[in-house]
Amino acid sequence: MQIKEIKNNIFKSSFIGIFRVIIAIPLYLILTPFVLNKLGIEDFAIWSFSTIIISLISLGDFGFKNSLIYHITKNIDSEREQNSYFNNALLMFLVIAAVIITFTMLFAPYFTKEIIDIPSDSVDKAIFVLGFVAVSFAFRFIGTPYQAMIESHQKIYFSHYTMIAWLISNFIFTIIALNITPSIYHLTIASIFPNIIVFAMYFFKSCKDYKYISHDFSLISFRYMKEMLKYGSGIHLATIAIAIREPIIKSLIAKNTDLLAVTIFELSYRLCIQAVSIIKTPLLSVFSASALLANDKESLNKIITPFCNYNIAFLIPSSVFFFIFSAELIALWLGDQHGETAEILPYMFLSLSIYYLTEPLYKTIEASGRSLYSAIIQVIVIATCIVLFDILSENAHYTSAYVLLISFSIFSTINMLSFRVFFRGIKTYNFMKSLTLFLLGYICVLYISNEEPIFKFSIFPLYLLMHFYLCRKFKLFDVIHLIKKIIALFKKNNI
Repeated sequence: MQIKEIKNNIFKSSFIGIFRVIIAIPLYLILTPFVLNKLGIEDFAIWSFSTIIISLISLGDFGFKNSLIYHITKNIDSEREQNSYFNNALLMFLVIAAVIITFTMLFAPYFTKEIIDIPSDSVDKAIFVLGFVAVSFAFRFIGTPYQAMIESHQKIYFSHYTMIAWLISNFIFTIIALNITPSIYHLTIASIFPNIIVFAMYFFKSCKDYKYISHDFSLISFRYMKEMLKYGSGIHLATIAIAIREPIIKSLIAKNTDLLAVTIFELSYRLCIQAVSIIKTPLLSVFSASALLANDKESLNKIITPFCNYNIAFLIPSSVFFFIFSAELIALWLGDQHGETAEILPYMFLSLSIYYLTEPLYKTIEASGRSLYSAIIQVIVIATCIVLFDILSENAHYTSAYVLLISFSIFSTINMLSFRVFFRGIKTYNFMKSLTLFLLGYICVLYISNEEPIFKFSIFPLYLLMHFYLCRKFKLFDVIHLIKKIIALFKKNNI
């Protein structure tokens, strides 16, 4: 596959991915109060427990999705090898789905009665929701090997199309189900159809584009399984570490401070995660592209460096925005009584910006076959958080922001140093140019963050113009060229 084709696919995937995130937010904002009003507080709470099953299934893939992408890209010229790895992965996903469904059916009664102690008149509802959601989400889960086949051939944009289809169909089926009868049973049953749509889209797309997929379990081999599990285990451990990081931090906050600090963390962290998800969407293409080009440093450099420049171009002004407008943002969202959340918010976003700053390097290292690196560095982040909470606990409500800021800075520093060791000769970030853009943002924050809102709204656009002018001058990122490419994409009707 030519570099130009890979870049075009990455751009298309990035644009459609950002579009997916943008439409997801209003759909979520509309659907949540609608479901809450239709079901009532008690049934809505029971429905919210469905996320436990979704998280359990998501964590249950043992890293096989990324492992399949990695091995497919390494055997991109061998259809026989691709088919073998695919069938081994498909069998594992089928087995895992069956195990999780069985586990859910057997332990749902114990979980609802003993663990979360649901009122006796709601136990049957909870058991039905947990069991049916396990079956429902299993359809989407089993579609993962087909998704991996598509993404390993650099067509990540199709995954975004599929998730857009899920968002819209889930919205429609939910509205229809609850308008017919506002029942948690109807809502639960309706949830299966969007997941079937996801499976069908991945299944038919992969079968159409990759006709050598045979669904032949005679190709099952211990060697293939062992190779996939060996690589996938590192990914899986990293995924678990990332998943438990937030609960651990919340537990440490509650232990060392108070519940008010937990609330402040939840509000600020959740808002920052939503905001940064828009910026980091293009980075979803890094893994598959890096896996394909890991042994071609020249081509890899042409792919990774633009991602690094993109991060510099957008994460810095986004952080500046949160430092300047955090008070106005929180007041608009939650009211004036959440001043402490507004104070912590910019540092929380800065922490996440530092974390995702080196995401292209982190994913490239991971895609080069060093999956254990991912597990080790994520464990280091958690260990650092635990140690820092002991040291900084006296800072009360600000502890979580400081802890994440330091921990994520260590994470990115290790990524930069490790990348230089593993990929000698590839230069990604230009230190002096990045420092210049950082200092410009720092000066902007220093001089206008405490000014009146009208002054802030007048000066910030001028700062953005200067920032993107320097990005273009430094040949880091050309926003004008980006706009032209978006227009061209619309003209070609490729969206």
